[in-house]
Amino acid sequence: MILPITVHSENKNDCKEKINNVIYNNIIYIHIIAFFFFISLTIGFIFGIKNLDVVPTTSFSSSDSPDSPDLQKYDNNSFNPCLLIIFSTFFATLDHALISIFGYLKPNLLKKYLFEYKCNPIRWIEYSISSSLLLVAIGILSGISDIHMWFLLFIPNFISMFFGYILEKLSSLNIDKKLDFVILCIYILISFLVFTPWIAPLSYFFNLVSIQNNTPAFLFISIFGTLFGFICFGINSFFYHILHLYEFYTAEYIYVLLSFLTKFSFSVSIYGGFLSISK
Repeated sequence: MILPITVHSENKNDCKEKINNVIYNNIIYIHIIAFFFFISLTIGFIFGIKNLDVVPTTSFSSSDSPDSPDLQKYDNNSFNPCLLIIFSTFFATLDHALISIFGYLKPNLLKKYLFEYKCNPIRWIEYSISSSLLLVAIGILSGISDIHMWFLLFIPNFISMFFGYILEKLSSLNIDKKLDFVILCIYILISFLVFTPWIAPLSYFFNLVSIQNNTPAFLFISIFGTLFGFICFGINSFFYHILHLYEFYTAEYIYVLLSFLTKFSFSVSIYGGFLSISK
């Protein structure tokens, strides 16, 4: 007679705790690597901007049109849009630095957010600033020189990131799937807030391409590479919140990776492009 093997709940809890510790340590290591990556990128851009003889204007379009009030135009000689990229990578540096510090000083608190609360408010605060700055930089490079338009690009994306945090909070409470419809509605709202502002810079950019035969290749790479990154963020959110394909820590892995790729590809392509032009 074969007796059934019973697994004590304590052994199950110990096994789960060990797995969670491995996942937690891996995520902290990723944030530490991201911190050193972004701080190196930020410092490099701070020194690299001095070597740019070409001041990035509104994608080489004129900012002195007589049809528009002067107060709505920025001065090409006093403002460099590459500063927005530096600020974006700087806030990403702060994000990963804070999470790494909390991981060392308050590991139990961070584990609660990762495995129980299933949300990362620090990430959403950073995204609200860094991704919005990237979108404004995209707008400037596409030809948008109206300062009011810059705010209209910044604000919807800024607000959408806080809705992203609310979405994570609701998903962590959605144990019996009763909030699926509410989560879907919020996800659709966030998608509109994130992607409708892209209509303006893309319209300006395609107009620029239609009137210029020598549009720099790095503009295509930076603009559409960043748009692709935004879309990938949305897909990751859709897979986690709507389809429930994986756990929160997996979504966190992917968010960090996408942050790497999007900010790196955009900033390096812009700096590399303008540096090649200046030379």
